[in-house]
Amino acid sequence: MKEVFFVILNLVFLPLIIIVGNFTPLSIFIFWMTSFLIGMYYLKPTIKQCGMLNFLSPCMLAYTYSILNYLSGSLYYCTNILSSTILYTAFFRIDHTYMFIILTFLNFCNTIVAIVASRYKIKISNSEDCLKRKKSSVMTLVILLCVFILLHIVIFDFDALGGKSSTAANGMTATETGLNFPLIVGVIVLITSELCEGGYKASMRYLIYGGIILTMAVDSVGSKRELFFALLAIMIVEFIYYDKKIRMTARNIIIGSTITVLASVYILAASIVRGYGQFGAETLSDAVEYVPLYAQSETFNEVVGNNFETPYHYATAVLSCNYLLTGKTPLVFGETLAKTFFIPIPRSLFNYKPRKMIDIFTTAHDPFFRAAGGSYPVSYFSEFFQNFHLFGFLLVIFFSVIFQKFFVLTIKKIRKRENKYLYFIPLFAFYLQFVRGAGFESIIIYSLMAFACMWLSNKIVIPFRLK
Repeated sequence: MKEVFFVILNLVFLPLIIIVGNFTPLSIFIFWMTSFLIGMYYLKPTIKQCGMLNFLSPCMLAYTYSILNYLSGSLYYCTNILSSTILYTAFFRIDHTYMFIILTFLNFCNTIVAIVASRYKIKISNSEDCLKRKKSSVMTLVILLCVFILLHIVIFDFDALGGKSSTAANGMTATETGLNFPLIVGVIVLITSELCEGGYKASMRYLIYGGIILTMAVDSVGSKRELFFALLAIMIVEFIYYDKKIRMTARNIIIGSTITVLASVYILAASIVRGYGQFGAETLSDAVEYVPLYAQSETFNEVVGNNFETPYHYATAVLSCNYLLTGKTPLVFGETLAKTFFIPIPRSLFNYKPRKMIDIFTTAHDPFFRAAGGSYPVSYFSEFFQNFHLFGFLLVIFFSVIFQKFFVLTIKKIRKRENKYLYFIPLFAFYLQFVRGAGFESIIIYSLMAFACMWLSNKIVIPFRLK
């Protein structure tokens, strides 16, 4: 009954806010703010009863990421900060009827994800009861850490798989090319598992986690998302063994605020290194000094949204649906999802390859930008809409239930010492890539690469692992 009321509220009553407000930017912002508050109230029992691990589940991450991006993105368009951008101009040319359909569809998809998150959840387990600690081998941990460091030094050639090793050879680091990154995440999962299952003290675990994060932060300036996915992998494994309830204590608020500030400074500094603000900083340490000046610049309010990806994530989600409704892009009937199965087939055998959602939207929106190699990621809700129109919500149900249930199963198996399920942790760490709009094939490829690296690393350390 609770779910039915939640759906009716989001599907029937919330859209009235937009109609009564005459589709003004403020009414759309209030629409998303109300949706956010209702969603938090609905998920409150789940958040209170379960621990941090449940918050890191695929559906909880997808819901949180989507609703916060839609909320902050609508705020940006409400304040006219981005009035000079091509996305802004196109956004406010959308017909009111189409805008109503699109916003209702996106909100309904988010509602589905929230319901699945509350249905399939993970309860906190006493780690001492559910796990029998194994004897720790220092040599195993040392070898895995050496593999981690090696993957930041050696750049592998993946040209046969469509990689960009030539770019890596021209000054970029191993992780910045995106080639070594999935392998690194696989090793990080093994390191974290070794620390947790081996019974290492919290101080030692956190010290090593800090070293891993610092290494990733320095080496992944060109792609700040890589640091986030690496951190996500660490947190998932850590909370499998040492889950904790989410409590709003003074200590946790201070820790959370500190992490948020540090993460924000890192994102801004990484953006400066990539050319934002034109300060000419080449290293992260140099860029940190320019963060206060960057924050005071005249263009900061406009470009900071791009640093955090909120305005264009929201805009592309809405615009891509509008292009389908207006006939600017075609209904593709599963083409973007089928691309996953065509990746292993060389063009010499089968010339046709399905298009990615990124390619379809960017080409329609800004063909010159696409021709220059640029792209606009489109959220998976909008990708489902592009494939099957309003029936795309069925894909939301399918992917949400499959990934959430498999996540719960994986956690239960690992807690029962069935460690082969550790190989699936990178899949859940990369899931947000799919939500963000990188394409389903990207998380499959990344997960397979991480799986291969974990398997090989395990073979290397087996002789040194204590029974």
